[in-house]
Amino acid sequence: MFIALIITSFFVFMIINLIPGDPAMIMAGTNASETQIEALRAKFGLDRSIIERYFIWLGNVMRGDLGVSFVNGQPIVGMVTSRIAYTIELAVSATLLSLVIGIPLGIYTGLHAKGFADYIITGISAMFFAIPGFYLGILLIIVFALFWPVLPASGCVPFSVDPFRHIASLILPSFTIALGLAARIIRFLHSSVQDVLQQEHVTTAIARGDSRMRIVMQHILRNSLIPVITIVGLQMGDLLGGSLIIEQIFGWPGIGQLTIQAINWRDYTLLQTNVLYIVVMFMIVNLAVDIINGIIDPRARVR
Repeated sequence: MFIALIITSFFVFMIINLIPGDPAMIMAGTNASETQIEALRAKFGLDRSIIERYFIWLGNVMRGDLGVSFVNGQPIVGMVTSRIAYTIELAVSATLLSLVIGIPLGIYTGLHAKGFADYIITGISAMFFAIPGFYLGILLIIVFALFWPVLPASGCVPFSVDPFRHIASLILPSFTIALGLAARIIRFLHSSVQDVLQQEHVTTAIARGDSRMRIVMQHILRNSLIPVITIVGLQMGDLLGGSLIIEQIFGWPGIGQLTIQAINWRDYTLLQTNVLYIVVMFMIVNLAVDIINGIIDPRARVR
């Protein structure tokens, strides 16, 4: 993970610094003189080569110094940590909602394949699977914030200020993410349950006369959840890194929105830190998924 992180940080740093635009000119403003712009370039090390700037940045990161923002001069550590809690809250709530929706429906459709309910549920899940997240978010805003104004369209009130308004502002972005993820869970779990039903230990349990609940809980559910855990884990890694479009649409003050702002501001240091955070979160979640799969499936441990 450490080697992959170093390699990734190098390529990301190169790509970010090739973005058109001069941060010094943006900071100085339209009326600044060339002398003022050059002074800002020297202050933030923008007059050095890209390779030199990368190793300076990497050395500072190793010491725990993430630098300051090019735009407002604030420490980047504070800017990022103030947003992480919001991103984690959105990621956890959306994932839990998707599991509550997707696991029961996925198991039901797998056990009642080719029935009327199966066609209805899989058809609706296919629709949510195909709809882009930003489009679904806009539809939910139109329905629940404009036509039927029961939820706020955007923004976030801190929980310490007003818990009820904070939860209300969390509902729409959480459901926007959860419906698409639940559709994936239903599809994968439907196929997984069908595969497990054909295995010998399940047919033996059915022939032995075990109860349907015992067969589902002991034989089907545990084996069927393995691919679902992988899908949810990968999605969780994306969400913990910040759902850029969803946070932007709903004005949710997480890492995703901060990343969009850093791109617009040409704030290279802030953008590099955000991308580094996203990569670290994705790696940690991938490692956690591998460990969980090994706990559930002994065959994974053997491999």
